[in-house]
Amino acid sequence: MRLADTIDQDGSYRYVKWVWKSDARITTFDSATGLGLAGEEPDYHIKDLYNAIERGGDPTWTFYFQVIEPKDLADAPIDIFDNTFIWPHAKCPLRPLEKPTLNKNVIVVQYSRLIGLLISPSCKTTSKT
Repeated sequence: MRLADTIDQDGSYRYVKWVWKSDARITTFDSATGLGLAGEEPDYHIKDLYNAIERGGDPTWTFYFQVIEPKDLADAPIDIFDNTFIWPHAKCPLRPLEKPTLNKNVIVVQYSRLIGLLISPSCKTTSKT
């Protein structure tokens, strides 16, 4: 489904919500460990992702979308425009679209170029590596 497919020739439309779900098992820390990491290693999540890719774990996510017709908004049990709510799956089932995989860590030079471009698209870098 392309985004353009949400508006028909006759002008009718649908609302679409995009959902990313990790395919990895979700784990959490106890309060003391989380507090310790926050002070000692605040970028633990980045290091964990980097190490998973280096180990060949190739983290994946499933990219879903949900669709609701404007006529169904009156029956919706939530405000669909409030992103703090999850659209009810019974009314708007998750439809899988893509499964992105991270299988390569970006080297530091490429990362710094990317950050420079994100901060300022006119940014010019001199590094050749």
